[in-house]
Amino acid sequence: MGMFENSFAGKVIAVTGAASGMGAATARLAAADGASVVILDLPATAGEAVAAQIRDAGGTALFIACDVKEENQVSAAFDHIRSAFGTLHGLVNVAGANRKGQITTLDLDDWDLVMAVNVRGTMLTIKYAVPLLRHAGGGVIVNMASVSGMIGSDGYAAYHTSKGAIISLTRSLAEELAPDHIRVTAVAPGWVDTPFTNNAVDASPDPAGLRAQANRMHALGRMAQPDEVAQAILWLLTDKASFVTASTLLVDGGFMVKR
Repeated sequence: MGMFENSFAGKVIAVTGAASGMGAATARLAAADGASVVILDLPATAGEAVAAQIRDAGGTALFIACDVKEENQVSAAFDHIRSAFGTLHGLVNVAGANRKGQITTLDLDDWDLVMAVNVRGTMLTIKYAVPLLRHAGGGVIVNMASVSGMIGSDGYAAYHTSKGAIISLTRSLAEELAPDHIRVTAVAPGWVDTPFTNNAVDASPDPAGLRAQANRMHALGRMAQPDEVAQAILWLLTDKASFVTASTLLVDGGFMVKR
């Protein structure tokens, strides 16, 4: 049993990027609270493992291999959800990509990849989720923004731009979809201790120094654990957040207050 005790009984929740990190944490916690969870991601072995872990714990989970930047794959995935469950009540967009590069030397393919996964991928999953959410009488979409959408840093223009776009997309669609009783929200974490973060840290010249610096950037003196962000996502998905839409919720351990 999770934090929101059966808040999701009878609900179907789809989570992108759910083979690891915050996506996997969200899927596990939603399933523990009664949701039927759909895991959307590219790594099949890891995605199936998360689904199996949920089923072994008594939950319901389905893995669907899906590259969120490819419209035909997203369309097929939501057709699969419709055939498997007949409905959808929530969508959580966690899938993301990051590439480093100074603006004068940034490879255009790297820029395009970050935009395609982070922005187009979020737009596409929403595009194909909305008809199912409408059919259910409404629902909730939670997008993955970031403190990076509110600040800048040297060498990560693509990532910062993409996360700023997510905040704007969330606001825009919140108004567009409100008549359908669909709330659209986002979470903005600081640094989170995930494989995504570890890959970036390990690629730096001084991984230990960067990790220590990252911890100091937060008022709480550490990075978040994936479950801490997932609990905020779950709250937004529940009726406890019934009057919350268009908002981007900081889950940043005081990162922004230190800026």
